[in-house]
Amino acid sequence: MDVSVSGSVKIGPMCICIKDHGRNVCERLQQLRLSTGLVDLDILVEEERLRVHKVVLAAASKFFRDQLTKANVLVPVILRLEDFGLELKREAVSYIVEFIYCGEVLIPGECLSDVCVAAHTLGIYGLIEFLPNAVAPGKDPNQLLLASPASSSSLPLPSQPQALPQPPQPSESYLEPSFSSVDPY
Repeated sequence: MDVSVSGSVKIGPMCICIKDHGRNVCERLQQLRLSTGLVDLDILVEEERLRVHKVVLAAASKFFRDQLTKANVLVPVILRLEDFGLELKREAVSYIVEFIYCGEVLIPGECLSDVCVAAHTLGIYGLIEFLPNAVAPGKDPNQLLLASPASSSSLPLPSQPQALPQPPQPSESYLEPSFSSVDPY
């Protein structure tokens, strides 16, 4: 349907697209987290708290989504990872939280193995698709197993920092969600 402006010019539909919308939202969410604005979840790892937003963690992790939908409450929640039998390093979980909020993270080499384990344990979308699964027992920590369980080869870590691989693109079904109506009568 066209809209008339001053009775003479017709304006059709308009699509507004902000080029960096996703990045801007991530930056604002990170600012809110750092200022503890609207945080509603404390993650306890190694007896230290990471203050985060439930909805952000649920959107980025199958583990967090599953746990938080079970305890769908409106008050702030404390989620002690050790209570779920998870022996993760606080620093590794902290790097994962930074990735979730910023879409990127620089992980020191000495923490990479712990971050890989934590990312796969928590099912962090965007990391599990390309991060190696774990360091093989008795192997050099610079040799990580590929994320694909079907592969038995190893991927050596670069000695110099390199550009991060591009994350996978969303599928068409993700880009065009379907909605169904429910007749209340």
